[in-house]
Formats: sequence, structure tokens, C-alpha cells
Amino acid sequence: MMDAGLVISLSGLALGLIAGSIGALSAVLSYRMAQKHAEREAIENDKARRHQEMQIAIPKRLEAAETVWRILFKIEHGEDINPKHIE
Repeated sequence: MMDAGLVISLSGLALGLIAGSIGALSAVLSYRMAQKHAEREAIENDKARRHQEMQIAIPKRLEAAETVWRILFKIEHGEDINPKHIE
């Protein structure tokens, strides 16, 4: 038969191992969740950056297209084109 002190020590050890395993599992899950959150945040930041770049680029592209059409209109109507106004 086992000594009562040994049984108490072993049961305490078992409970400690269970608690430690739960703590380790919790830490691993927390780490994975933090990684996933960081990945999602990086994707969202990239989308926001691209959106900002497009917001800047679209007006410039429209202005360039308008300039080209204005020059073509002048050429079509036989007007002189001043190189200073092209840029």
C-alpha cells in the first residue's frame, strides 16, 4: 500500500501537470491568435494604403486625360499648341 503523503504528492503533481498543460495550451492559442490578428491587420493596412494611392492617382490620371483631349481638340480645330500649356 502507498503512503498517504506519497498519494497526496502524486495527486498534487498530477494537478500541477494538468494546470501547466492548460497554461501552455492557452499560451500557444494566444500566440496563434495574435499572429492571425497581425496578418489580418497587415492585409487591411495594405488595402488602405492602396486605396489612398488610388485616391491620389485617379485625379492626376483624369487631369492628364483632359489635357490630352484638350490638345487633340485644338489640333483638330487647327489652333496653335503652346508647349508651355502641354505640361
